[in-house]
Amino acid sequence: MTVVPGDDLGTFTLAELRLAGINQRGFLQPLLPKPVRPAEDGATDEDDAAVLQGLADRGLLVPTGGNRWRPAGALAVVLAVAAAARSVVAHHQPGAVAARLLLGSAGGVGGVLDLAPTPGGWAARLVDVASAGDRIVDLLELAGCPPGADEVAPVGPADPAWGAVSEQLASISATHRIEAAACRSPDAPLLQQRCTVVLAPQAGAWLLLGRRSGDERMVAAAPAGPRRLDRLARALLVGEPAHL
Repeated sequence: MTVVPGDDLGTFTLAELRLAGINQRGFLQPLLPKPVRPAEDGATDEDDAAVLQGLADRGLLVPTGGNRWRPAGALAVVLAVAAAARSVVAHHQPGAVAARLLLGSAGGVGGVLDLAPTPGGWAARLVDVASAGDRIVDLLELAGCPPGADEVAPVGPADPAWGAVSEQLASISATHRIEAAACRSPDAPLLQQRCTVVLAPQAGAWLLLGRRSGDERMVAAAPAGPRRLDRLARALLVGEPAHL
C-alpha cells in the first residue's frame, strides 16, 4: 500500500494496535502503555483471537502459516512508520485520558504519523512536517498568539530576571504540556524535551522549555509568538534540540 502525507489511515483500537505489535516497533517503548483503569483497555487474553479475526476480516492482518500473521494495508503503514520513527512528540491536556502522539523521522525526512485518541480508538493519519507543526500549535491553543512576543528575548537561569519569572510560572497551573524524545544516532544519548504552556495574568501565554540529553541540561522561558512556536514545533518533530 503506497501512501503520501495527507492520507487517512483509519482508526484502530488500543487492543488492535498492541496485538499487531506497535509496542515492539520504534525506539521508545512502550509507545502505547496500558491504561491505568483496565476497563479502558480493549484487550484481554480471552478476546485476542477475536481481535485478530477482526483485523483479518478487514484485510489488515494476513496469516503466514501456523500462528503467525503479517500486517497489511493501512495497518502495515502505521507499523512501518512507527518502526522508522526517531522522534516522538506527545501532547498532554489536563483531564485527557490519553496523549496525542506524533512520530517523525530524524531530520524531517518522510511523513509524520499522527495518532489521535478518539472515543473509538486511535485515528491514524500521515502528514508532512509543516502540517504536523501546525497541529501542535493548534493543540496548544496558541494559533492567535501576538507576533510581538517573538521580539521578547527568552529568559534562562543565567539571567537576573530568571528567579522572578520561574517563580511566577511555577505558581500557575499549566494548560498544556508537550513532551518529546528523539534518538538522533545509536551513539548519542536520548534527547528528551518538555514544553509547558502557562497563561500568566497580564503577560499572556508563556512557554517553559526544558531539555536533557545525557549530562546536558537546559531550561528557558519566553512568551509564545508565532515564529517561536513554529520553530519549537519543527525542532521537536524532527528530533533536534529546541530553542525559544
